[in-house]
Amino acid sequence: MEFGQDRVGPRERYLEFFGTDVLFDQPNNAIVFHREHLDKPLRQSSAELFAYVQQHYKQALERIRTRGYSSALLKLHNAILDNARVGEFGVTAAAEKAHISLRSAQRLAEQSGTSLQALIDEVRADVARELLSDRAMTVQSVSSAVGYSDDRAFRRAFKRWTGKTTTEYRAEIAD
Repeated sequence: MEFGQDRVGPRERYLEFFGTDVLFDQPNNAIVFHREHLDKPLRQSSAELFAYVQQHYKQALERIRTRGYSSALLKLHNAILDNARVGEFGVTAAAEKAHISLRSAQRLAEQSGTSLQALIDEVRADVARELLSDRAMTVQSVSSAVGYSDDRAFRRAFKRWTGKTTTEYRAEIAD
């Protein structure tokens, strides 16, 4: 396991939970499968949890798909959504997924009165709102799911996107 953020708590808790060594301060969050370990059983696997998270993503992404974009922008937007399913939120990856150059993707977004990064952030914000609606998910888990290795950066971005803190958002939807 590799995490972009700092360790929170004793290293032994990570080892116990994941059943393997965990590296911190890495460039990305990643699960690295070394060939010699592929035959080992998973200690904390949960098909129910995986299905649950996958369902939340699916619902959020389907709601996002229904926006009224031009056909050209819709292709780019759908590429961003497809990338979001695997936790990829980069501008270059979005353009590659849409099979266009980065500059063409930027131009297409600009012609529609937005930016490529704004489209990506829109998807991130929508997915984050969907995941935050479930109190069982921690803010740190949501942060990681939408591509942030630092939950403080995610909290700032969420405030910029919505005008609310994650706590305010959760309190508002609980009412």
